Amino acid sequence: MRRRQATKPSRLIKKITEKVKILKKAQPKLRVMFQDEAGFGRINKPKRCWCKKGIRPTVPCHHIREYRYLYGAVSPLDGELFSLVMPYANTDCMNVFMSELSKAYPDD
Repeated sequence: MRRRQATKPSRLIKKITEKVKILKKAQPKLRVMFQDEAGFGRINKPKRCWCKKGIRPTVPCHHIREYRYLYGAVSPLDGELFSLVMPYANTDCMNVFMSELSKAYPDD
C-alpha cells in the first residue's frame, strides 16, 4: 500500500503568508499569534523497595493526581509570548486565557 505524501511545509507557509498579507491590508495593526496548551502533573504510585528476605515492607499508598495546564501564545514576528497557568483544560479556562490575552494586547 502506497502512503500519501504530506503537503510540503513551504506550500503551507506560502498560503498562510498570503492570507496574513490580505488581513493586514484590512487591519494594519494585526498581530498573528499561535496558541497551544500543555498539561503537567504527577501521579504518585508506590514502587518496589529492597528489604531483608522474609520481611514484607509496608509502603504507604496515597494516590495523588495533581495537574496544571499551561496556556501560551507566541507571536513569531517579534517573539512576544503570553502565558497563563490554569487548573483545568476546558472551555472556561480557554475563554479566560483569550480574555486575558486580549487585555494584554489591546491595540492589536
